[in-house]
Amino acid sequence: MKLYRVLVLLFFVTSNIASSATTLKLHQDIELLAVDGQKVSSSLLKGADSLELDNGQHQVLFRVVKIISSSGGEKRTYSSPLLLSAFNMRNKDIITIQLPALDTPKARERFDLDTHYQLVDNHNNPISAHLDRLELSNDELTHKLEPILAQYNAANKNASITAFMSPKQNAKTWPENNAANTQDSIDLFLILKYWFWQADKDTQDRFLKWAKEKDK
Repeated sequence: MKLYRVLVLLFFVTSNIASSATTLKLHQDIELLAVDGQKVSSSLLKGADSLELDNGQHQVLFRVVKIISSSGGEKRTYSSPLLLSAFNMRNKDIITIQLPALDTPKARERFDLDTHYQLVDNHNNPISAHLDRLELSNDELTHKLEPILAQYNAANKNASITAFMSPKQNAKTWPENNAANTQDSIDLFLILKYWFWQADKDTQDRFLKWAKEKDK
């Protein structure tokens, strides 16, 4: 019954902290790359339109990836610069990253040169945020992202948060290398906790019932 007890505890913990959590709404064209200095596996968030974060300071790195259809019917992928945003989610229920319309070549070119977007609350009121851009090679993005973010946060730049100066300091999110580091049980627990909390009540109940039966 060990697994079932853990999941029951998980349910009550997530239920109790729900009032202190904030939902970060993700636009369908946003590719989230890092949260609070830690790399995020795209497979873990594939299809998700929101992310639950605790109240307090957060930092997200993302880019806009959009499928563009040309007049001739051909499709290509538009990818924006890497965008870094630091903000405080205190006393907010929902925060949305609000992107401008990027439907025309001129709009995308303007966005590339002078990136402008807003973070808004559930009443569409702007939220104060510190914005910046990163210029990284594909190799840096794939293999060196966390050390680069740690260095950035230690450099007192526009979107720096000193709490995230260490690449291993924060264990709130889900690095891409968790699969190769299964000994770190807290990461696996956080992954389970995240997906459990994304489900509706009926799905949660079905999962708990399955876990109880499986653990007999």
